[in-house]
Amino acid sequence: MSFPDFSCRVEDHGAILIDVQKVGSSLTDDQFKILFDKLNFTKFVRIHDKDRVLNIRFKRHYPVENNEWGEFQMHRRVLGLICIGAAKNDSELSDLKIDFEAHVQRYISTFYNSKLITIKCYEGNEIKHNEDKYYESIEKDGPTSNGTSSGQEPVVFESFDHALENCDAIVKELTETLFWILESKVQDRSIERQDKLSLLKNPIEKKELVGIESEGRNYKKKCTGRIRKHLGDLCLLAGLPQDALLHYETAARILKGVNDWIWLGATYEGTCATNIIVNNPSPERSQFNRNSSFSVKHGKTPSLLAQSSTATDLDLAVNRRFGELLPSDLFEKYMEAVECYGKNNTIGVIRMEACMKACRLFASQQKYLDGARYLEKLIYINLNLSEDEKLQQYSTLSSLYSLVKMERKASFFKHITAKMTASDRLISSWKKSHQLLLGSNKGFAISFDPLSNQWKNGWASPVKVQILADLAYMAEYARDGDAALQHFSLLLNNLYPYLSAKELENYSKYIEKLTNNSEPQRPTEVTRYNTKLPAVNFTNIPRIERIQLIRPVEYLEPIKIDSGRKEDDSGVFIVSPSPSANNRKKNPIKEAAKWCVDEPFYVEFQIFNPTLIPLTCENLIPVFDKVDVDWVPLNFTLPPKTRRKYRVKGETKEEGKYLLKEYHFNMFGIKSISKIKDLAALSEENLSCHIIHPLPVLDIETSLNNSQSVIFSPDDYESPIYKAYNLDLYSGETMIVDMSLFNSGNIDVDNLDLSIENVEGSDYCFSEPVVSLKNPEDIRLPIKVGEKAVQKIALFGTHNFICQEFSSRKREILSPEKSHIVEYLVKIQYHESKHKYCRKAGIVFRITIMPSVIVKKWNLVDGLNWKSLLLHLDIENLQIGKVWISHEKSSYAACIGKGETSRISFPVNKFKPVSNDAQLSSEIINHEVRNDSKVTYRLLNGRHGIISLDTIAWSKDCLKLWKYPIIDWNFVLNETVINLENTQITCKVGEAEKITISLRCAYDYLYLKNVQFSAKFYQHDGNLNHKDFELSNVFINGSEYFEFKNVNSVQFVELSQEVLFLCPGKYYFELQGEGLVESNKPGDDNWPATWINKPPVTFNVS
Repeated sequence: MSFPDFSCRVEDHGAILIDVQKVGSSLTDDQFKILFDKLNFTKFVRIHDKDRVLNIRFKRHYPVENNEWGEFQMHRRVLGLICIGAAKNDSELSDLKIDFEAHVQRYISTFYNSKLITIKCYEGNEIKHNEDKYYESIEKDGPTSNGTSSGQEPVVFESFDHALENCDAIVKELTETLFWILESKVQDRSIERQDKLSLLKNPIEKKELVGIESEGRNYKKKCTGRIRKHLGDLCLLAGLPQDALLHYETAARILKGVNDWIWLGATYEGTCATNIIVNNPSPERSQFNRNSSFSVKHGKTPSLLAQSSTATDLDLAVNRRFGELLPSDLFEKYMEAVECYGKNNTIGVIRMEACMKACRLFASQQKYLDGARYLEKLIYINLNLSEDEKLQQYSTLSSLYSLVKMERKASFFKHITAKMTASDRLISSWKKSHQLLLGSNKGFAISFDPLSNQWKNGWASPVKVQILADLAYMAEYARDGDAALQHFSLLLNNLYPYLSAKELENYSKYIEKLTNNSEPQRPTEVTRYNTKLPAVNFTNIPRIERIQLIRPVEYLEPIKIDSGRKEDDSGVFIVSPSPSANNRKKNPIKEAAKWCVDEPFYVEFQIFNPTLIPLTCENLIPVFDKVDVDWVPLNFTLPPKTRRKYRVKGETKEEGKYLLKEYHFNMFGIKSISKIKDLAALSEENLSCHIIHPLPVLDIETSLNNSQSVIFSPDDYESPIYKAYNLDLYSGETMIVDMSLFNSGNIDVDNLDLSIENVEGSDYCFSEPVVSLKNPEDIRLPIKVGEKAVQKIALFGTHNFICQEFSSRKREILSPEKSHIVEYLVKIQYHESKHKYCRKAGIVFRITIMPSVIVKKWNLVDGLNWKSLLLHLDIENLQIGKVWISHEKSSYAACIGKGETSRISFPVNKFKPVSNDAQLSSEIINHEVRNDSKVTYRLLNGRHGIISLDTIAWSKDCLKLWKYPIIDWNFVLNETVINLENTQITCKVGEAEKITISLRCAYDYLYLKNVQFSAKFYQHDGNLNHKDFELSNVFINGSEYFEFKNVNSVQFVELSQEVLFLCPGKYYFELQGEGLVESNKPGDDNWPATWINKPPVTFNVS
């Protein structure tokens, strides 16, 4: 065969072939197509007299060469001819008849009947029609039986509509005529004598004289076998499948014995077709009554050979039930037919068509693997086909592989078909090619959606590169710029790892060429041939690996003011077993940054260029939902295989909470818009921001040198840090730092809170803080825009001066001979009064406190009067130079050399407890000493400080010495009050001196009862333990003993006496008392107490 039929099916073996031809030029192609479709809608005709159904099929312009194979297989022979034309006048009608006769002559040797349908369209009767109306009539009305025609005269219709309505009747009449001819042919062949049989030949045998033998046994068997096979074809076309099956079986036995492979293959194929036609009748045929050979009894399928009209009784007895094929046998039988065809290389077309028929057959039965085996054989059939036939062959292979659910192979052949279609430069062919290749995306697992997961499946990526490249070029040659742009963009975005640098450069230039506009073009979704081509945004080149909303500098970040109460209640119960519905987070997205209106903020992109070429991006900006931001677009060029970070600056005037949804940039002339939710590498978590109201801004400066500032890590501190300083102080040294707060923003500072926090080190064992604020209440608020306020900060070198041997906290304080480091944070919080957000800043002082001097030993003795004591300190110099020590309330000063120790003594006042319950302790005493007396030092470099005695450990005896006496008294001599501190009384021998003493209780909350006092003079020889009170040289006028029932703190009691010294010398006056002490608070116990004045009053008598 010269022209393969790529639409052939197994059912074609039982269908009468009718050729439909167009004649003349007055009938348009569209009109002819409508009429042909109407004719083709008729698939069968029922013969009423015989109660049979004849299948028919129509072909347009059936090749004469294929018609020559009618003896080999009757379904290939044109048995009927229909010519359709239109005539505007009688002359054209004559021309139509001539053309009709010409067509008849072409098929005169084979066809049985013909018809000429003529549409008369003379003046005033033009051909008019509506195609949709005609197709609706075809689907609605179906075949009709009105209208008749006979003989070879043309069937003339007055209009196109009339012809369309009555063409079914012409088909019915033609088919009935063909039936009776076929019936007669069957009868003639059935009664033909064996010795009169001639050898049937196919066209190849006729030309090449292959297998020609005029004599011999095999020759007669071939004649008989081929005749029986031919008779089977006639019976099948005439609606006698049971007779056809019998003839096929008989012919197969005969032809197999003489190795007539080609005809044996045709016989097997006829057997399979008969089984399929009988066992799988079409739905249309099922509406007709089957003849008795198709009846079913007791649910069993009857023998196909029952009631054969032409078989003899002997044949029926031998072949009953023999021709029936089980479903499993059908595959083997058809495979045998194909193998028989394969034994002769000259009938490749027959073999190819057999494979296609078998594939469609088993695909319809959902036996896809069986159908695929025939396609494997079909691929290896080598035929000399024209370009158009090759195109049809690959297109058919693609559709057949789709039938057997092998989409990859189907797409492969569709790809070949598409490339062959685009073999010329016609735009229409490129469009067709583009359409075909678009349909192959399913098998190649190519999704035109750049975000689909299907890119991970399917064929290897280099194959996808080739497919997408072919699609892009085909769309470009077809002048479809939108589709080409989508394909090129998809190729670069999703398959860049498999492209060379040259390919990347070429494809990017193609995109720039397609978007050769003044403004970047935004990709849009287009639809081509029922295939959606989504918009392609560059999400992979360059690849955004991370997006971070940059928080403001910590000291500028807005912080919500703590109102002291929770915003949400946890429930109606005091203890809720589970969180209330109001407390559950509706949105799991966390706020990543807080920004202020009218202040710049930044979004950071970490971008990676995974390609082999540099990428130039322009106008990169992030986009938040529901807010307009003034961005400073970012332009950059990223080298190949490079990762960099870029920041985009923005500013807005709208308050609220917003979420970063997408980002935009221009590349290759395309405005790419990428949504965060569509990118697997990114998440919307931490991409939300809260833009709040404007806040004031304070610039903080100090009087310290910039050289003293240090670099710090914000992560080391919980509070925001503005600056940090590293300072050195000697123990006890004080430094005053001026901190200026300048309002550089646009909002006044209405509230300012200053506080100090110890960050590192401990000073709880010292009474003096290392860092303190000096008079913070003096700052005047509000701080207007452009104004500044100054706060003084005191830095004190708090250290331990007492040797640990005598320290009250040996395990809790540092060694006085070693340096230690402390770190303090000055916290600054400021805001506007009417808003809920503030800003916080901090100044860090990291101070190294170095030792200066150390108190090695100390001692406490009685002072110059009963109100004071004398404190002795042994101080050692730890400096490399001299140190000057001084006391502020005395004129004593000492200079101590390097490594030397010197003693310093100074008076201290005794301590009066504030209540009866108060107990004296080392901490209380040290506090009083610090407030009462200050011991200072000064170094050679001029730096000075205070020596702290806070850690002295006082013994119990010392604590008793520190306690203020119970009696407070005044000494009056000759009506003159005497200050006994640093003073000695001078008297003369023989002169009388009047002594008056005023006494009262020294404590407001106590009083004394039954108090007895004794006032005596004594002398001693230097030993205080031996006092001589029996003096004969002292005359006292008055009593030496006094008694008082009550002595309180409000009213003084007096005792007086006159004294006369008879001899010169040094005399000592001693006043002693004892009594019962009671408290003013009811319920407290009383206790006895004694008192004596120390030191005694000294009289120098001369």
